[in-house]
Amino acid sequence: MGSWALAPLWHEGRCKEIWRPAAILGAIGLVLLLGAYCAFAGARLLPRPPLPALRLTLFTVTALLLGRGAIGVFLLTLLRLNGAHMETLYIAGLGRSSTFWIGSSTLCLLLGAMQLAATSLSRDLY
Repeated sequence: MGSWALAPLWHEGRCKEIWRPAAILGAIGLVLLLGAYCAFAGARLLPRPPLPALRLTLFTVTALLLGRGAIGVFLLTLLRLNGAHMETLYIAGLGRSSTFWIGSSTLCLLLGAMQLAATSLSRDLY
């Protein structure tokens, strides 16, 4: 699809916020990259930043991963208890399928749990 295909949409005002998904994905990628760098630095595989910054970053990324996983599980449980369908999330602007929510929540919980275990077992961070 060339840029010429977007021209009619642009004039109708529907492409003014086309940058949003890319910006959100870029921000998520940067947070994950920062978390990976700090995890490798904590394992002494990369140069270490100052210790308070390393601890704070590892804690923040771990909390974000566990929080995102918990929110996904909470939303799916809430929908099932209320007898609602996935269309409710789509209408509320939290779209995607139940497969997406289950998969991404499980992945975030697993990554957060692994990072929490690795961080708590590291004696160099205390």
